[in-house]
Amino acid sequence: MKRLFCFIICVMLSLFFCLPAFADTMPDWYYKGDFSEFSDFHAENPRRVVDDADLFSDEEEAVLNERISEVVENLGIGYALFTDDNNHGLTPEEYSSDFLHFGGYGVGEEYGAVVFYISFEEGNRCWRTTSINSYESIFTSYVTFQIDEMVDADIRAGRYYEAYLKHIAFVEELFENGGELTEDLIFADYEDYEANYSDDYADDSDKDSNIFTTIVVAVIIGAVVGGMHLARCRKAMKVVSPVDAHEYLVPGSFDLRNKQVYYLYSTVTRTEKQKSGGSGGGGSSYSSGSSSGGSYSSGGRSF
Repeated sequence: MKRLFCFIICVMLSLFFCLPAFADTMPDWYYKGDFSEFSDFHAENPRRVVDDADLFSDEEEAVLNERISEVVENLGIGYALFTDDNNHGLTPEEYSSDFLHFGGYGVGEEYGAVVFYISFEEGNRCWRTTSINSYESIFTSYVTFQIDEMVDADIRAGRYYEAYLKHIAFVEELFENGGELTEDLIFADYEDYEANYSDDYADDSDKDSNIFTTIVVAVIIGAVVGGMHLARCRKAMKVVSPVDAHEYLVPGSFDLRNKQVYYLYSTVTRTEKQKSGGSGGGGSSYSSGSSSGGSYSSGGRSF
């Protein structure tokens, strides 16, 4: 009875700790269907300021919405501002690019768009300027580096409203100049960009490489320690010389006369094992490659 009671308590605790995972549903704007069936589209009147992290006051959000709507209308560009405190298991790059794709923010035949996203996810606070499709050639790593230099101090000081206003002004002047940087939009020289690029924009492949190296080193150390322990155990073993099996029998005491074999109530069938087909990979994000047509580029920093 005591064991049964402990088992019930363990099950209840497990369900309790799993509740947050069950409650974690994707936001309303996220595409709920089969990613392979999704294709970019033009939304008629998408929200330009989506503050899911509840970052701005009503007055601040109204000003941001009026300002970005003016830029979008005058220049005919795909542009939005976005905040959230949960990336729902995706990277900030995937999550913000999905926001553009699934929200229908792309303009033109190539569905170009850009979003300035700030993530307040616990352990993953960062900002990203993410562009999709044709806008990827405009928001290069050098351009996003200039944006990062521009908003860095404000975001780290908690002046998010000011950072968003600056981002709008940057995008407005960038597109007014045909997608080319002007002197007013350069906040750090090229030498600083070259010196800091690898640090500020750490590639995921570098992180994966470091993790892989750590795992390999741990395996090697474990193998060496385990081998040494095994060697000590072998030395401590008492090895008995092999004995012929016939020495365990009394001569003439065993005589096998009937050598027929009977199988009672048994049926032996053989079925060929099917080989698994296809390939793995993919992911939960449309823009990460699980559906055709979705692409993105993204730059930003953690804070």
